[in-house]
Amino acid sequence: MNGTPTLDADNPDQVANASTMEIVVDGPGDINRLFIFTGTALVNFERDESEDPGTQVIEIQIILEKNLPSKKDFRGSATFASHGEIENDGSYTDDYGMAVLDSTTIAKDDGALRLVAHLEVRHDAKIGRMAYQANVVASLNG
Repeated sequence: MNGTPTLDADNPDQVANASTMEIVVDGPGDINRLFIFTGTALVNFERDESEDPGTQVIEIQIILEKNLPSKKDFRGSATFASHGEIENDGSYTDDYGMAVLDSTTIAKDDGALRLVAHLEVRHDAKIGRMAYQANVVASLNG
């Protein structure tokens, strides 16, 4: 993968079992919606063996299934991501690993929601899947 891989939750070849719940809430403040997004991103990233042995950090972005009318409606999120499948081919060492360093959900200017995660890959690991959940709160009119 070159650059930042962007996966679309509406495409089952890129994100498996994607689902969205929209819940009407009353606060705090002007918050009136809670969106819960879950799925399994089919990352399929293998560390570039021409890189220095050790670690490589990549950023993954997932386009979530629902857009807000605009960025100004976004109030915040609680986002979680975890490795779902890792493997190695044993060619470098028996040691391998992967970590999710951080994850967050952002709103683009047009209201599109994206989950952004930074993954660390050690040695000859391959990341197959990454599970996620994004809980987004918003203020929607009408």
